[in-house]
Amino acid sequence: MMPLGMLIFGTLADVVKIEWMLMLTGLLMFILGFFLLGSKVLVKAGEPVPAAAKVEE
Repeated sequence: MMPLGMLIFGTLADVVKIEWMLMLTGLLMFILGFFLLGSKVLVKAGEPVPAAAKVEE
């Protein structure tokens, strides 16, 4: 993903100020975080496993 990001944002940096790109992408990540918090599947996947359900090896 790194070369793809460099290709996209490097080319975009020639047109738009980097400070504006950082603010915009930060804001988009902030908004995306709220959508991800609302995902019940992700919240359930992040819950700790109860001790009784752990498999002993």
